[in-house]
Amino acid sequence: MRNIKYLIIGGGIAGTSAAETIRQNDPQGSIAIVSDEPHRLYSRISLMNYLKGTAPKENLFLRKPEFYKENKIELIDGASVKSIAPDKKTAILSSGEEIQYEKLLLATGAKARIHPLCVKCPDGIYNFWTLEDTDKLVKKIGKAKSAVVVGGGFVGLELAVSFAERKLETTYLIREPYFWPAALDQASGEMIQKVLTENGIHIYTNEEVADVEGDGKLEVVLTKSGKKIPADILGVGIGTVPNIELTKDAGIKTNRGIVANEYMETSAPDVWAAGDAAEFYDVIAKKSNLLGNWAFSREQGKIAGLGMVGKKTVFKMVPCNSLSFFKCYIGFIGNTVALPDTQIITRDLRNKQGGYIRIFINDGRISGASILNCLPACMPLTKLVQAEAGIDEIRDRLADPATDLAKLSAEILQAKN
Repeated sequence: MRNIKYLIIGGGIAGTSAAETIRQNDPQGSIAIVSDEPHRLYSRISLMNYLKGTAPKENLFLRKPEFYKENKIELIDGASVKSIAPDKKTAILSSGEEIQYEKLLLATGAKARIHPLCVKCPDGIYNFWTLEDTDKLVKKIGKAKSAVVVGGGFVGLELAVSFAERKLETTYLIREPYFWPAALDQASGEMIQKVLTENGIHIYTNEEVADVEGDGKLEVVLTKSGKKIPADILGVGIGTVPNIELTKDAGIKTNRGIVANEYMETSAPDVWAAGDAAEFYDVIAKKSNLLGNWAFSREQGKIAGLGMVGKKTVFKMVPCNSLSFFKCYIGFIGNTVALPDTQIITRDLRNKQGGYIRIFINDGRISGASILNCLPACMPLTKLVQAEAGIDEIRDRLADPATDLAKLSAEILQAKN
């Protein structure tokens, strides 16, 4: 058994960010990252560019090979941790090696949900989550003529856009009446559908996959309504599942994810969690949250790293997700889940600049926003969410499309200070 002062499980952005933060604060303590992927850190949010063919694979990597050696960080890649014992502070790797640690970070990430038909046509049904997934898709695209996409949200959207830009005959099956009703209202969902249709993507709403045809190799997608769609690829974006099995088996508290407080500390002493698997206490939303978000993961890794070197720090950050495609922009800020008591203010700018904004109000404060084609609104709305700005005196101005949000935000923040 060998001793590692700081053991990090997960080599993604959360784990790497934690390792960098630790090294900045502890120049000598031993650090090891165990990663089940056989790569150094790469940008998951740039995979779409690789898939579309607009960026080479080598541009995805965010750290040079020598980075780990120069920072005295041991990268154990292509390996996994079989078990951890928080009471003994030990971890057993897939190689059988046992490690004694002082501080442990669980940055285990998430995995893509597998479509149940995948076993029927392994050559043709693909997820889009890891670099390996993308490598397989890129190879297949070179020989494909048509593709079908299932799954709402950013992943499904990225697949549909990428296939269309690769000149594949692309069909998008949307199970609901319009695109992404969990996050968008009908007007904004249909705005996105219009852009996709104008760029050659065939969209069928209230539709889903019933079966596939092909002897191990995909040939046809059959839908619930009886459509038969020729396809060489079925792209799947039906969500992710946090990797919590290791944590759960160790007796550390889990729920949907690995339960952590606002300092990213878990229920076990000297064990932290960060990234896609962390279900943390959100001090802005004042509730537990589980958010797969690149910027969140990076910052949570920093917060966990600070905690591991004895500099306990609160994680406080407004979540922001966005995607640009076909000259269209869609972004989400803060909490955009509409609860029974949530009020929503709509700024309809479709007749002026093709934009559409929904501002979410909870407990009398601005809690989030969804934004279409109004990029300048992102920063002022983010500041208002961060400041937990009340809306009693500004409700009418928020709803008025003529109101300059940047000036309004500056005015509110100055009044608060």
